[in-house]
Amino acid sequence: MTQTPPVAVDSSPWIVWIEGDSGLLPSVAPLFEEVLRGRMRVVSSTIVLLEVLTGAFRRRDDLLARKFETALCDVEGVVLVPVTREIAREAARLRAVHGLRTPDALHVATAIVAGAVEFVTMDRRLARVREIPVRVLKPAAPKRPRR
Repeated sequence: MTQTPPVAVDSSPWIVWIEGDSGLLPSVAPLFEEVLRGRMRVVSSTIVLLEVLTGAFRRRDDLLARKFETALCDVEGVVLVPVTREIAREAARLRAVHGLRTPDALHVATAIVAGAVEFVTMDRRLARVREIPVRVLKPAAPKRPRR
């Protein structure tokens, strides 16, 4: 049985999912629910762990830090990919071609090297990357009252 290629996920969707931001949660929930049901695999750079834990540690929120570590390290279907020489090289190329910041270039390079079918982010600036399909999640539109 062949596995379908993974979807790569940037830091921001993880933060929204774990912190439960009510305004943004509807845009990321379907993705992570598919992972929890075993229907999808996701990959993220180990840089994601660094970024999400930094926020939790700044707030001195050990429970939040544990939630992030559990979601990223202990959930079946979620793979953290370390920065390798190949990823560093691709990230450097992406920085040179698209003017990306180093963390963003590492995230996108991880997606490409891992063979992801798309890169999911909330950062509109990354939509300029053409080497992999980039899906920019947006906040769900507020529900309008019925008349």
